[in-house]
Amino acid sequence: MTSPQAPDPGKAGPVRPVSRWAIAAFLLGLVSLAPLSVIAGIVALVKTKDGRQSGQGLAIAGMVISVLWGAVWAYSAWPKDGLITGTLQSAPTMQVGQCFDDAINSPVSCDKPHSHEVFAVLALSRFPDSDAEQKQIENRCKAELPKYSPTASRDPKIQVDAWPPGTESRYMDSHAAGCVAHSSSDRVGSIKG
Repeated sequence: MTSPQAPDPGKAGPVRPVSRWAIAAFLLGLVSLAPLSVIAGIVALVKTKDGRQSGQGLAIAGMVISVLWGAVWAYSAWPKDGLITGTLQSAPTMQVGQCFDDAINSPVSCDKPHSHEVFAVLALSRFPDSDAEQKQIENRCKAELPKYSPTASRDPKIQVDAWPPGTESRYMDSHAAGCVAHSSSDRVGSIKG
């Protein structure tokens, strides 16, 4: 019994060049330029169809990587429901009815000149991680002001600010945002009336 002869390595078929479009599709997919990678991948598949060039695997890999990048982008941009879970009377750094002078770190009596008054504290399910979520907090604060002070909500001199949780609380389990009435001049007395 004889064993089959191994092919002679010197007599291998001609080496097909790898399509530059396939290389481009793969590299563009790696650096997350998804639309360009998909276009280059389609061109590479068409050009390698006749067999004169190799690279179909690279082209397909580049397009698959692009789809994965697209899924990552879609997930990160997808609105997350349930950021604001309700209201609280207080949080570690503030409480409803508390007044501040210029910054959250300087509470003062509301009977003394101040520029900020906390009118609501919002309980959050997580740390807000985008401008859209910060805007959601701001909009909720605007809706909470009339509940605290109907007259303040009609006063053009009072602006609504939303104080998000500090970055030091990013990894904590509980998060709260403060809804603050800001007046440009030092106010004496509560806006609650």
